[in-house]
Amino acid sequence: MRGYGYNAFMSGRRRTVTRGSHSVGVLALATLLVSISEYASPGAIAARDDGEGKPSLSLSVSPSLASTPARISARLVVTGGADDYEEYYCPEVEWDWGDDTKSRAKRDCDPYEPAKSRIGRRYTIQHTYHRAGQFRVTFRMLQGDRVVGLAVANVQIQPGLGRF
Repeated sequence: MRGYGYNAFMSGRRRTVTRGSHSVGVLALATLLVSISEYASPGAIAARDDGEGKPSLSLSVSPSLASTPARISARLVVTGGADDYEEYYCPEVEWDWGDDTKSRAKRDCDPYEPAKSRIGRRYTIQHTYHRAGQFRVTFRMLQGDRVVGLAVANVQIQPGLGRF
């Protein structure tokens, strides 16, 4: 498996986090890791082609029910379609956590070449919820300002025991 990895936020470095309609600079306390793999591993779900070559997106969160503070892993899998599907090649990805925070990442890529360029098939990241509630996690794949892919999942966070 050939893959690419990079940090969406790096500990100790200033990054921008969007809260509601405001962007504020914050010192990232946790490292959120986004990894992108170019090829599906052996034993992966068989690819499905919808006739137009557009891959489908499937988002899962684990655990989907947890107590605060809750560290959640989100995984987006791209299945089916063409390996060189241009709209999904080297996108910016955005994770909207439903708790007034978002994570964004974009990797540096070579220019797109038909039949040669390969799309990412897996996107993973972790997020910590510090308050209880039902949250909708939204994954957006962007090319410029245009959303080219979208997937959603729900997570329920219950109040924890608090600090001792």
